[in-house]
Amino acid sequence: MGMDSKMIKQVLDFNKKAFDDSFKAIVAVQEHTEKMMCVFWEKSTFFPAESQKVVGDWVKAYKNGLGELKENVDSRFKLIEDYLLSVAGQMEFSVKGVDQKAAPVETATDMSKEVAADLKKAVSRRQTARKKRLPVAKQK
Repeated sequence: MGMDSKMIKQVLDFNKKAFDDSFKAIVAVQEHTEKMMCVFWEKSTFFPAESQKVVGDWVKAYKNGLGELKENVDSRFKLIEDYLLSVAGQMEFSVKGVDQKAAPVETATDMSKEVAADLKKAVSRRQTARKKRLPVAKQK
């Protein structure tokens, strides 16, 4: 695994952990809310048994939905991890090939000499343009 692959793996692991921790917090809140509702239902004569059954079914559907969400996200993390790591591996391989075939790169000093020469030319052109003055018409 190259440096890019390690970095990709770290980023994905961080995001997966962030999702897992957030998901655990959501589940904890849901479970706590469910327990409080159950205590409220037991103590209250306000809710008939039919209403409790409807809410119970709703809670079951919610839990099933959370389970499906978790499974889908986990499978997507795995899918994207496999994809990105394979692409990173291909990029590392192709970059190594380009490095081996590449022509020598100009050094920074060569580039700065070229820039300095271009600046001198530009300054001399500007000075030449200033020397040529057009006659100014006198105002009456």
